Amino acid sequence: MRFFKILSETKVGILERLLHDEACCSNLSECLGKDVSTVSRHLHELEEAGLLSLERDGKHLRCRVKQPEKLRKLLALGKELEKGV
Repeated sequence: MRFFKILSETKVGILERLLHDEACCSNLSECLGKDVSTVSRHLHELEEAGLLSLERDGKHLRCRVKQPEKLRKLLALGKELEKGV
């Protein structure tokens, strides 16, 4: 099984974007070219997996990576696994 099939392309895009800085759901939606509802669903799944912290700020849903260094290593490992397939 390919590593990034476990995480969808959208989830990987969200995680890579959030490694640079926190963002809100609407910003991520715009950056990724996806519907807000789609991004929101992925964000909640990533939160349930323990990768993200989500915080409501008025109308906005603020998102940040919980453990950036561990996530960077995980994504780097995934890219290495992809090369070997």
